[in-house]
Amino acid sequence: MVVFYVRTISYISSSCIKDRGPNVSAIDAANEINQLQNNLDQKQNSCYLPHATRNIMVKLQETGDINEENVKTAASNFYKTSKEYLEQWSQFNEEVKKFEFANLRKVPSWEDVQKVMDLLIEQKFISSSQDTGVFDEFSLISKYITAQKIYDWNTGNIPTENRWVEVFTHFNANDLSHVNFSIIIEYILCLPGSNAPVERVFSLMNKIWSSEKSQLGVGVLKAILITKGNINKSCQEFHSYIKTKQAILKQICGSDKYKSAK
Repeated sequence: MVVFYVRTISYISSSCIKDRGPNVSAIDAANEINQLQNNLDQKQNSCYLPHATRNIMVKLQETGDINEENVKTAASNFYKTSKEYLEQWSQFNEEVKKFEFANLRKVPSWEDVQKVMDLLIEQKFISSSQDTGVFDEFSLISKYITAQKIYDWNTGNIPTENRWVEVFTHFNANDLSHVNFSIIIEYILCLPGSNAPVERVFSLMNKIWSSEKSQLGVGVLKAILITKGNINKSCQEFHSYIKTKQAILKQICGSDKYKSAK
């Protein structure tokens, strides 16, 4: 059974690691967890055992050291316990489902968008007077996000955020309004898939804001965290990049940063 546990835990662990990526949104994480739950459900119903486990089980049966039914019962209980754990860990998924249209795995409908819009109006994140603007912009977006476009994205395995970048880039290039709709998408994609991004910020903060650097200001700390968190470059790559930005270099060498805020 050790081989079975190791292989199954490895599969579950790999799925959880995907949820902790830097660009994984709540809707991506919820989709990954739902797929994992469905997979475990199918394995339990089918009494699935990996090939290596079955080979070992046959050999142990021949020597009388194991009973097949006991192995299947243990495997079924393991799948059941794993599912129950996931259900407790992912109770937020029901709330996240209403945002699912934004992952652009299928053509979004106005009904789905309207549910999210109403929620954001209730939260006073957007004004009720913006509803007409949201619908007008959705009508334009629907002309771009066709079934063929969705198929091309899915075939190319394009990440969710890149799909919306393409949509809004098209709108900018053609001077089409999307200010209201972009607020909704920004809200949805900013919902993290896990607490990993927050943990990373605090980890970086602890490394930077040490007792030896007690005079480090909040503003400078914020700038360092933004740089480290958003610029995906090595130190050497960042050095080469920053040398080409004369305006930034001028600010770095200037004395304005030492002036006290009034």
